Amino acid sequence: MASRRVLLVLESLRAGGAERLVVTTLARLDRARFEPQVAILFSHDDLAGELETMGVPVHRLGLTGPSELLRGARRLRALVRREGIHLVHSHLVLANLAARLAVLRSVPLVTTLHNPDYTHEANRSLRFFARKGLDRATLAWTRPTLLAVSAAVREDYERHFHARGIRVLHNYVDIAGLEARLAAVDRLGVRRSLGIAPQEVV
Repeated sequence: MASRRVLLVLESLRAGGAERLVVTTLARLDRARFEPQVAILFSHDDLAGELETMGVPVHRLGLTGPSELLRGARRLRALVRREGIHLVHSHLVLANLAARLAVLRSVPLVTTLHNPDYTHEANRSLRFFARKGLDRATLAWTRPTLLAVSAAVREDYERHFHARGIRVLHNYVDIAGLEARLAAVDRLGVRRSLGIAPQEVV
């Protein structure tokens, strides 16, 4: 069976939770079945080197801010066509919006919801209402498959958009990687530097 070309879309590759999750996931992706590529809207690409070392191409769309979202969607649409992408998987609000505007049902789209954006980050700003309106409209137009990283995030989207069928898929945690990083740390030395006794609970 031929492998499927998958494009993961993010706002950036800063060293944040969603970004780290994508890197960790791609490190373990079955390359016999999937050919991953990554596109980022903005220029922050701290984790790009790790992906490129794995052989994952990183496409930088070069946007300077949220006001260029439509330009990003056009660039993303061209990228999807040029690379023959079979599936788009987006992460975080602006990347979700750009991906939906780019594909408009031309290829299957998966959206991962990482934060309860509309319950705990609600405000009365024009930007907030514009983002929420665009989120609502693009959900209706494109009907992506929705994944949430927790029940609280799923409930946020259900409450604000009456979205149904959202599956919860908890973030993967690289336990072996964490253990290796901890083993390399002088834990007693760090405690001493912070004035914390060896047996004190932190």
